[in-house]
Amino acid sequence: MKGILIHSTLALCFFATLTGCASGTHLRPSNTSTLQSIPQNHLMIQGQVSAPLMRFPATITVKDQQGHRVVVKTDSQGYYRLSTSALVPPLILSATERNGQCTREDRPMGICLAAVYVPSKESQSGQVRVNLNPLTDLMTSEIAQTAGYSGPEQFIEAKTSIAVTSENYQQSLKHFHQIFDNALAKLQLPADFNPITYSHKWYRDVQSLFSLLWVNRGYKSKKGIPSGTTLTDHFFRPIAVNDRDGHVMSVDLDSIYRKQRLVNQAQYRIFIVGDSTASIYPDYKYPRMGWGQVFQQQFNPEKVQVIDGAKSGRSSRLYRNEGWFRYLSSMMRPGDYLFIEMGHNDEKCDAAKSGRGAVDVGNLCTYPNDAKGKMQYPQGQPQMSFAKSLEFYIHYARSHGLIPVLLTPTTRFKNAHGKTLTPIVYGHKTKNKNGTSFAYVGDYSQTIKDTARVNDVVMLDIETRTIQFANRVGNVH
Repeated sequence: MKGILIHSTLALCFFATLTGCASGTHLRPSNTSTLQSIPQNHLMIQGQVSAPLMRFPATITVKDQQGHRVVVKTDSQGYYRLSTSALVPPLILSATERNGQCTREDRPMGICLAAVYVPSKESQSGQVRVNLNPLTDLMTSEIAQTAGYSGPEQFIEAKTSIAVTSENYQQSLKHFHQIFDNALAKLQLPADFNPITYSHKWYRDVQSLFSLLWVNRGYKSKKGIPSGTTLTDHFFRPIAVNDRDGHVMSVDLDSIYRKQRLVNQAQYRIFIVGDSTASIYPDYKYPRMGWGQVFQQQFNPEKVQVIDGAKSGRSSRLYRNEGWFRYLSSMMRPGDYLFIEMGHNDEKCDAAKSGRGAVDVGNLCTYPNDAKGKMQYPQGQPQMSFAKSLEFYIHYARSHGLIPVLLTPTTRFKNAHGKTLTPIVYGHKTKNKNGTSFAYVGDYSQTIKDTARVNDVVMLDIETRTIQFANRVGNVH
């Protein structure tokens, strides 16, 4: 019960500091006769970058086991090619979309992908194909975390040599097949399909799989940095997670296709922007669920479809910066409803909090209105206002023919003394006491009400209703 209440052919430039020579062009897949002209002491690398909504040309960075790097750009379709004698495999490749960045959570991030290349007997000719896509990013994330990194980005940025073994690589490939073999068979892709090295002849089939996936990086909240790869289907249901018995769940394409049909045909569609209190939890977390996860059960699925894009641990600002709203909004159409339920993490503005205060303020915090309903934020930083952050979603909705609805956050199961006992009281307020240090204090639920009134938006007071519910039901153990 508490869980329900609570929770991406021009000349190329390479780094001048690299020893040896490196040159490249971006192009469509080349034929064998072209490859034969490459000198034997050169490594020819080519491939394709693929991810839904990714903007091209993307920037490819190739790092070898010594920490040496080469940079190249793709063409407008995501193809790249480079010839180099400066790099020694194994290699890690990263792709950052045009005008994107992958490391800072306090500003808008791009779609970021990675792939690992480990030489095999078949690749000794010096001609290597390395594709980058959501599946290769998932594999790289597993290899990076096995090596002790938070995720792909820290693996890419590390100044030390690459700790990649053939065993690490083969284990990540094995896990990929456990998750995707059923989907590969349904799409008639070969049983030994490798998302890193697949040839161009499988382009159309594999793109139909990529089109069903959203790829993003997780968030390591205590450090405020990107973490491991997060992979979901287009309806934000987690992929590459375990079931309730601890067994890895394979991708169910039939379920995705069925949901897609219902979403396309529904008369009414509700999109949810929110945090952990609304988000979809993996099966192994049961019975912990977000309210958005079960909201669909309240409607006839042939008439009303709910697309729950809420993400745990995100504030209204971080949700946008990480690109989750970009994914969610890509599916919206005029007449849809946009439910905006934030505030649970926006209040993480205590700069004095041990271990993560400055991180929270930098990445999550937005400030509430004052007691008179006036916006509060540091001079020149309006993005730090909770009301302005909410208005972003309101203005987006209205400018795209959507119907915005504001919601106060669900209550925390805490009484006036901070105990997990009834009677539950309003808890989305900040004030300075006992060593806390909030630059601005106030009431987040009241700020939502203020914003709804000023912008003439429908508002659902969920905090009040969940407090009433909790106090009616009583303590749950």
